[in-house]
Amino acid sequence: MVDVAGDGESWTGYVADVSGHGVSAGLLMAMFKTAVRTKVKDASTTELLADVHRVLYPLKTQNMFATVGVLQWTGQIFNLTLAGHLPLLHYVQSSGEVREYPALDLPLGILADQAFHSTEVICQTGDMLVLLTDGLTEVFDRNGREMGIAPLKKVLGRSASQDLPELFNSMRATALNFRKQHDDQAMLIVRRL
Repeated sequence: MVDVAGDGESWTGYVADVSGHGVSAGLLMAMFKTAVRTKVKDASTTELLADVHRVLYPLKTQNMFATVGVLQWTGQIFNLTLAGHLPLLHYVQSSGEVREYPALDLPLGILADQAFHSTEVICQTGDMLVLLTDGLTEVFDRNGREMGIAPLKKVLGRSASQDLPELFNSMRATALNFRKQHDDQAMLIVRRL
């Protein structure tokens, strides 16, 4: 799931992925989105995830969890919190390099008491930030070989000048061309203007 909430001056966006499939996973995702929307206005990324975790932990089944990447624009910098989620991809226009920011925390729902950490991401004009679900990387060819994140980093690096919808299509096509989709494929792409 991808969602963005804000007031124009600042905003918070996230990509979340609940374990499992079916009704129980769908219900947990709906509860996750509702909890985020009730807490997002005045919370940092770490406070937001801590509050949402406290709400959801007693409501989920024992084997369920959610990975989430939260990106918050404060008007000056981006704050990032990754809970068991794929790395944030940061395209740096000045060098053409694609950096990875790895998760620092466990997914929501693993432990009864969890804390979350944030990282500042400094972006210049033209830089891009991408959060993905693992449905785009955990694609397997006929021999059982996983595609991984490297091909998506290459597409981001060479297609960074595309409009955001085109870039989304290019990245998704990379996964679909590798092999058939078996899991949710979602992404949040942000370009610093």
